[in-house]
Amino acid sequence: ADGYVYIAGNTTSNNLPVTLNVFDNTFNGYGSDPYEIGDVFIAKFTYDLGEPVACTYLGGSAAEHLHTMILAPDGSIILAGSTNSADFPWSPGAYDSTLAVGGTYGLDVFVTKLDADLQNLLGATFIGGTAEDFAEAVAIGLDGVIYVGGWTSSANYPKIYGAQMYYGGGSFDGFISKISADFT
Repeated sequence: ADGYVYIAGNTTSNNLPVTLNVFDNTFNGYGSDPYEIGDVFIAKFTYDLGEPVACTYLGGSAAEHLHTMILAPDGSIILAGSTNSADFPWSPGAYDSTLAVGGTYGLDVFVTKLDADLQNLLGATFIGGTAEDFAEAVAIGLDGVIYVGGWTSSANYPKIYGAQMYYGGGSFDGFISKISADFT
């Protein structure tokens, strides 16, 4: 957006070239096994991909796994993935501010919105049940509503007025979740 290139992913590095005045300049993902180690990183570059204009971490004290990112029309960045960090940063009034512990790795979906300068958390929430939940796709509607698609093994994954109101069984079910623009 506006001539900038955004790159995001997963890292176990505690020495990324984070910049001043960003959302989080500290690596937090020091867990005890591979599904408990790592943070998300987001970097903003000029079109020539020189030094980062902004670079930040995103995560709590366990692990985050980024699976998808989209730039919103207002220039903000929306990210979605999975986390097992109970202290993952969420926004006041969020739809869900509590990690639903369960499953082998205790992973819930996270959805986060940062401003274009990677300085401010504009919204963040957990979504999930008591087993494993993974976000794989994110989209934004014209009205600012956020749609997240993925898969779950949680029989109690949150659902309202869905085409399938019950967990179908097997290893995983797919889901599409709709989140209001203000993350409530």
